[in-house]
Formats: sequence, structure tokens, C-alpha cells
Amino acid sequence: MAPIKKAALETETAGEKRWPVWARPRLLPTLAGAALPSAAIIWAHGENYAGNADVYLTQPPTVSRALANPAITTPFAMVMIISAALLLYATWQIVRGMTGLLRERKADRLSWLLLVFAAICEVPAILGMVVLSQFTGEAAALQHDIGSYM
Repeated sequence: MAPIKKAALETETAGEKRWPVWARPRLLPTLAGAALPSAAIIWAHGENYAGNADVYLTQPPTVSRALANPAITTPFAMVMIISAALLLYATWQIVRGMTGLLRERKADRLSWLLLVFAAICEVPAILGMVVLSQFTGEAAALQHDIGSYM
């Protein structure tokens, strides 16, 4: 694997060194908040399949079924809590950035309402990730289902 050159990671604007958009440290919570749950889901399926390959042939594989295994539930739940915190921070960054943009462009009321609506919709989704990962198994089926639909 060839080493990454410093010039490939940075761009210069008027003598000022800047990271390209995809590599800016401020984007890391957003990228990690989206990537961690996907990686955790793939991991949970892999672990569940390794221990219960015959079940995967008779029942559709779901993360909820994988979470019935306590060895999978605990690490998965921790990743979801970390991801939820990262996504909440990313949502705050996006709202803060969009607020500045809307003020600068003297946006109309509809634009502001759409921003508020998007932020309000994102919060239950983030909380749903936590609820979904914390309440697993037959004893907490109702709470798990509520988390799924948040």
C-alpha cells in the first residue's frame, strides 16, 4: 500500500493549509455516527450466524434475533450508545451550520420551519437507537418494538 502524501490530504487556499471537505475533523462525528451502527449490525449478524447457522436457514435474519444472545447484546448496545451520542452531536453541528446559512441568506419562514422539523425528527430516531439496543429479548419485546419504530 502506497503511503498517502501530505499534499493529497491538504489543499492550500491563499497560503492557508486546509483539509479537504471529506477529511475535516468536524465531520468525523457525522461519519462515525453513521458508520458505527452499520459495522455493528454486520458484526452482530456475523457473530449470530457463526453460532446459529441453521437458524438463518429457517428464519429471516434480523438484528433483533441476534440481540437475543447476551454475548452480542452488550457490545452492540455500547456501540449504539456511542453512535447515538455522535449522531446527536452531528445533528447539533448541522443545525448550527444551517442556522448560520439561513441567517446569512435571510431565509423565509418555510426554510426555518423545515430545519426545525428535520431536527425534531432526528432526535426520536437517535433515541430509538438507544431504546432498541437496551431492551432486547422476550421480556422487553414491547419496548424493543417501540424503539424500532422511533
